This record gives sequence, C-alpha cells and structure tokens, in this order.
Amino acid sequence: MKRIFIFFCVCILSYRLFYSHKVEVKHSFSTSFDNANIERITVILNQPFLYDEDKIEKEIIERYYKNSFNEIKFTHNHELLSKLYVTVYLTKHDYRNNKIAFEIEHSKQIIH
Repeated sequence: MKRIFIFFCVCILSYRLFYSHKVEVKHSFSTSFDNANIERITVILNQPFLYDEDKIEKEIIERYYKNSFNEIKFTHNHELLSKLYVTVYLTKHDYRNNKIAFEIEHSKQIIH
C-alpha cells in the first residue's frame, strides 16, 4: 500500500513539473505597413491535452489586449491593430517538433 501511495505522489509531482499550465509566449513579431498593423505570436499552453479550444482562444486574445503575459509586454497601441495571428502549441516538446495544436486569426475588435 505504501508503494502505491509513493508511486501516486511521484506521478502527480511529475505531472505538475512537466505541465505547469502556465501559458507562455515564445515569439512575437510585428509588421506595420500603410494602415495595417499585424502581430504574430507563438504561445505554449503547457498542458498535455486540449480541453476547450474556444475558451483558450478567448483567454489568449484577452491576455493580449490586457498585456498580461509574463514573458513579454507589448508596447504598441492596440487600437491600431489590424490582425492578430497566434500559433498555439500544447507543450514545449510539441513546439520543438513543430506540432501545432491550433492557430488563431483575430481581426481587430475591441475587447473589454
């Protein structure tokens, strides 16, 4: 019984270690021309499964507009944004192997 408990604890700790569930931005690239401003970002979800794509998409877009990512702070005016493209990976392993979970194409809308 003690071995099962120890095994269970190790599994939980390993899961928490590898999948912190902390969304992180790996890359950001901005392009401006004429009246168009395009932002491309790459995001790693740090989770093993894709639970609710629509909810995750909304969260990423909201965090972009609120500028609440820890890894990067955007310095431009969001009012000028024409398009936001986001490439989403589940894990760092997926990112290294270019295994995209999904992509977001967001046109300018003010989100509050």
